[in-house]
Amino acid sequence: AETKTTSSAGKYKLTDFELDNKYKVVISGGGMVTRFVEIDLTGIPNSDVLQKGWEVPLDMRLVERLPSIDFSTLEPKRSSIIKHNKSTGELDWNMGEIETYRKELDKLLKKIEAEKQKQEEEKLAQEKKYTDAMTAAEAAFKANDFQTAINKYKEALLVKPGDKASIDKLTVAETEYKKFQGAANLKKEYDQFMAAGNEKLKIADYDNAIASYKQALLKIPNDATANQKIKEAEAAKKGSVDKQYTDFLARADKAFKEKDYSQAKTFYKDASGIKPLEALPTQKIKEIDDIIKKDLENETKYEAFIANGNKDVFAKKFDGAITNFNEALKIRPGDAEATKGLADAKKAKELADKEVADAANKQKEFDNLVANADKEFIAKNYDAALKGYNNALLKFDT
Repeated sequence: AETKTTSSAGKYKLTDFELDNKYKVVISGGGMVTRFVEIDLTGIPNSDVLQKGWEVPLDMRLVERLPSIDFSTLEPKRSSIIKHNKSTGELDWNMGEIETYRKELDKLLKKIEAEKQKQEEEKLAQEKKYTDAMTAAEAAFKANDFQTAINKYKEALLVKPGDKASIDKLTVAETEYKKFQGAANLKKEYDQFMAAGNEKLKIADYDNAIASYKQALLKIPNDATANQKIKEAEAAKKGSVDKQYTDFLARADKAFKEKDYSQAKTFYKDASGIKPLEALPTQKIKEIDDIIKKDLENETKYEAFIANGNKDVFAKKFDGAITNFNEALKIRPGDAEATKGLADAKKAKELADKEVADAANKQKEFDNLVANADKEFIAKNYDAALKGYNNALLKFDT
């Protein structure tokens, strides 16, 4: 067997066929239906052999093989045979066999044509399906409906598996969809934080409202609504804080004026807790602490003055007692105990001073009587002297 390849026009010149042999010429090609022709050169008399040989035209045309067509009636099958015609001395085709083959071939050609038409229609339908899917995908993508776009690009790929345009656009759509999904999740979380902030704002829980709005801003940075709500909450908080601060200061000042320093200090601390940077509450607290400290010191001094005053009274040091009770009254003006102690000390001092004055007068009278008695004694007026001495003694009998 020998294989030859035709020219691009499908032509080839067969030469050098030897007589008294049979040849089988197989005509085939890629994707084509194979057929063959037999050439029978046996039994040819020398008188019929031409000097230049015979020209045997072969039809080299082939039929395209289609998967949906059954070619078993033609393949493998001889399309014709060329034999020596004893009557004419020529090489002739078996026309009957050629006609049979042709009829069968015509049937198949009609089927092939119908199949090609069907395939063309299906191709057009698939192309339309592809185009429709791509068009719908593009429209969905532009409308940010990425899920629909993805589905349509996949439909296009089912029509044209491996289509680069579909694959590239599908990849972009899937990327955008992931971004969209991420943004949707962020929006959902943003909405939750905003709702929580609004609820907190309703009940004047300004700190937590602001915290929620700031969490919303982390989900959607620079969001105008969240920024505005933060401003509203901060303004409301400031108004509320200012009022609370003012109220606590008023209550603290009232308690301070009433010298209820413990209560005043508590209210000043409350005010400072609301506005830690304000100096006034801290100053007032220090002032109260100084007053309390001074009061404690004065209390100690007061008690000491009272104790010393009582001791001085007991020791009949009335001037010292009066001084101590007066000092106690300087610390506690109008104090009942100090006032009574002072009065008692003064009264006791008056009595003591009177006793001293009376004793001095008696002593003076005594001294005068003794002096006069001494004069009488010197003058030897003994009776007068004795009387004078006796009168002097009478001054101290009682």
